[in-house]
Amino acid sequence: MKYPFFLTIFVSFLILFACEPPISLSLSEAKFETFKAFGILKDTSQVGLVQVSQDAQSHWFVTYNKVQADPVIYFFQAERSHQHNHQISLRHKQEAIVEKLIFEDVTQDGELELLVYLHYDYDLSYQGKEVIVYKNPFDSAATEIFEFAYEQIWEQTESFDSTYGIPTNRKRIENKATLNFFEGKIMIKGIVKGKKHHLVEYEWDKIKDAFILIIDEDLHEESEENEKGLVANKMKGNKILMPVEAREPDCRAFLLEDVNGQVLKTPKKMQEALSCSRVASLSNDGNYLIYTDIEKDALVLHDFNLSKNTILLEGFEAKEGVSNPVWFEAKGKYYIGFVVVDLDEFEFQSRIYIFKYDASKNQWTQKKYDLRMVFECDFDGFCTPQEEYDFRFSPSGNFLFRIRESGHSIDDFGVLNI
Repeated sequence: MKYPFFLTIFVSFLILFACEPPISLSLSEAKFETFKAFGILKDTSQVGLVQVSQDAQSHWFVTYNKVQADPVIYFFQAERSHQHNHQISLRHKQEAIVEKLIFEDVTQDGELELLVYLHYDYDLSYQGKEVIVYKNPFDSAATEIFEFAYEQIWEQTESFDSTYGIPTNRKRIENKATLNFFEGKIMIKGIVKGKKHHLVEYEWDKIKDAFILIIDEDLHEESEENEKGLVANKMKGNKILMPVEAREPDCRAFLLEDVNGQVLKTPKKMQEALSCSRVASLSNDGNYLIYTDIEKDALVLHDFNLSKNTILLEGFEAKEGVSNPVWFEAKGKYYIGFVVVDLDEFEFQSRIYIFKYDASKNQWTQKKYDLRMVFECDFDGFCTPQEEYDFRFSPSGNFLFRIRESGHSIDDFGVLNI
């Protein structure tokens, strides 16, 4: 009586397994199928693979060539078949290494795009790197929506040293830049189209269904900024205030970036203000930013921790000059010092403002001192002393301000005990 019972169970198992869908494709199988499809690769170690989930029901193995060859990207949908579902061929390009594939929603439409990074390795003669962005990559009708060669370097040997036979090479660099994708934008910085310290930025246009060029301008070199006494490209906490070329005359412009050089997401009004701001400075820990708000005609302090603005000075445009600030921090207290020049209003033409922030009280207090200082006016009539040179905080927290033009000794400075 037991045998028919066990036979029934055995037949039931056979029926269940017969109804199961095919076993999902394995990583090794996907790589082997790609190896066969290329036909020129030595083994599967030359096949790269990434796994990506389109949604809860669709999981993909995406393979590519890790060595120089006619580049092709194969898509395997693991749930369906052991053969590739479709492919994106880049055989219209030169032979190239596919360095990496990244799936990211760069158009911010809720769907993943594919970023393909190509490396053209032709030894000394040519080195190139290019990024190509595809929309709808999981569809056989994937479309290219952006491409940019962010590295293009040619090199050739012109002669050889007669003594040691060492070659003299000539190098031409057309592009050597970094790319950042953020908030529907693509920012490219570096050597671009042969221009050093250049910035181009593209923004996704939903109506045109394409990335549109919105910025194409030169950046100031850091050495120039230091010579002019302007804000240098230095890390403050986890932020960098990057000076860029202003689009309007009599303006200075800045970008706020993180440690990776990616533009930080900030309120739109702040972004607009930083595109034309005479004064801009980050605190040493990156918690505060001072900038000019032209709309409010004010010098504004932004607290990143509280997302709060404090107006430090109103009637900004009426002044002959407002300096960049200097910062000092001690025992939970912040001190900010800057100098305002008004040749008619102030008794000694210059006024020193000191702001103190007490964290325990969450409060800013202000003191101002009408004192004579050394300053110069530029060709545009903008008069201001230079931070860290004409005025600064001492290590003990006193405010030092220059009162004599000759020399640069301690006797040339006045002292405010704050």
